[in-house]
Amino acid sequence: MEKYQTEAQRRMAQFLLAAGIEYIYVPEKVGPTTKKAPCFSLPAQNSYIYETADIVLPKTASAEAKRFCFSVDGKFASFGEGGGERGWAAVLRCPACRAMFLASSAADACPKCGEEKCGVYALGSDGIPGWFGGQGDVLFDEEDLRKKIASVPNGDGLVDKIQSVARLLSGRPREAVLTSEKAKEFGKLSRSYPNMGEVLRYFRASLVRTKLRKSKAISFRPILLVGSPGCGKSSFARELGRIVSDRDPLRVDLGNDVASFTLTGSDMSWRKSKCGLVLQSMFGDGKEGPLRNPVVILDEMDKIPLNGTHEVEGVFYSILERETASHFRDNYFDVPVDASGINYIATANSTANIPTAILSRFQVFEIRDYSEREFIDTVIPNFYERWIDFERIDRDAVPQKLSESIRKMVFSICGTDTRKISSAFDRVLERTGKTDKATGKFIAFFSEEEIRNGWRNFAGKPHLPTEPFIIQ
Repeated sequence: MEKYQTEAQRRMAQFLLAAGIEYIYVPEKVGPTTKKAPCFSLPAQNSYIYETADIVLPKTASAEAKRFCFSVDGKFASFGEGGGERGWAAVLRCPACRAMFLASSAADACPKCGEEKCGVYALGSDGIPGWFGGQGDVLFDEEDLRKKIASVPNGDGLVDKIQSVARLLSGRPREAVLTSEKAKEFGKLSRSYPNMGEVLRYFRASLVRTKLRKSKAISFRPILLVGSPGCGKSSFARELGRIVSDRDPLRVDLGNDVASFTLTGSDMSWRKSKCGLVLQSMFGDGKEGPLRNPVVILDEMDKIPLNGTHEVEGVFYSILERETASHFRDNYFDVPVDASGINYIATANSTANIPTAILSRFQVFEIRDYSEREFIDTVIPNFYERWIDFERIDRDAVPQKLSESIRKMVFSICGTDTRKISSAFDRVLERTGKTDKATGKFIAFFSEEEIRNGWRNFAGKPHLPTEPFIIQ
C-alpha cells in the first residue's frame, strides 16, 4: 500500500478500496502551485478528491472533471468549476450493478452501467460510515428512546424535553483525532508549562497508542493533577482540553458544593430540571453532530462533598470507568447513552480528602511549583501572548516581547502564582502606560531603555529602518 502523507488519506484509501472504487493516489502536486496537493484520481468517474480546498486539477484533466474535498473527520463536499464553494456531495450506490461512486448531484448516473436512479449510501455532510474504525455509529439506541417516550404521559411537555436532548445527541458522532496542527499545539504546551513534563510524556504515549486502535480518536485514562494553588494546573487542563476537542472543555467546579444531579441531571418532573453536564459535554451544536470524546475538567477534586442529600461521590464510580460509562443514564434524559469516550482531567491541591476508590481511577501527577527563573523566562512571556490576544491589544502599542526588567516587574507583583498574572499585567500597564509626544499614541510595557532607544523599534512587528541598507 502507498505511503500516505496523512492519516486521513490512509483512511480514504481504505474506504475507496472497500467500496470497490478504482483510484490512483497522487502524492505530489498536480498543478502549477507552490503547495503540494495530494489527491486521489478516480478515473472511472472522471473525478478527483483532495484533502485540501487548494484544488488545482492536472492539465490532462477534462473540463467535465468533478472535484471533491474531504476532511479529517470523514466529511466531504463537491466543488464547482474553478474550485468554487463547497456543495452537496454523496456516495451513491447503483441498485442495478451495486457499484458505488462519488456524486455531486442526486441525479448523477452510475458510471458503470448508466443507471439513473441510484440510492444514497453516505451524505458528505454526515461523513463516511465507519471512518473511525466502525465503532458505534450512534450514542444511544433508538429503540430505547421509543420505549422512554411511550412511557411518559402526553400533554405535559415531557416528550418535547426528551426529544430536544435526543436531537443534540443524534447522528453519527464526530471524534476528535490527532492532526499535525494539534501536535504542534501540544508541543507549545511543553514550552508554556515547564513543570508539566511528566504529564505531557504520559499524554504523548496515549497518542501513540491511538495508532494501534481501529478508532483514531484521542483517548486517555482520567488524569489528576495535584499541586499547590497557582502552579498552573487549571489553566494547563483548559488548554490541553481545548486542543484535544477543538472547543473549550466543559468545566465542573467541585469546590462550589456541586450536587450529583449537576453531573447526572435532575428528574424531568422537577420544575427547574435539566440535563446533566456529562451529556451536555457531548452535545452537537445544530450544525455538527455530537462529539464522542470531549474533555471534561473536574476542578478541585479534593473538595467534593462526601455527605449530604445529593452526594456526588457515587457518580464518579460510573463515569470514570469506560465499561459502566458505555451505558450511562442521565436522570433527565433517562435513556442509556454511550459516554465511554469522554476524557476527564481533574485538579486538586491534595489527595488527602479524595476517597481511595475514586483516586484509583486516575493517573495521578504531582505538579511542582515553578522556579523563579522558569516563571520569569517562560511562564510570563507565554501568558503575555495569550493576554494580548484575549484583550485584543494593539500590538503596535506594546513590545513584541517583554524585556527582562518588565518581566521582573510582573513577577514582583504576582510571584509564582499564575492566577495573579492577569491582574499583575494591569498593574504594570498602569505603571508604564504613557502617551508618546511625537505620535500621540498611547503605549505601555516598554522599559526605560526601550523608550530611550526608540520604542517603535520594539513594538509589534519589527519596523524596517528608513536608511539604505549598507553592506560593509
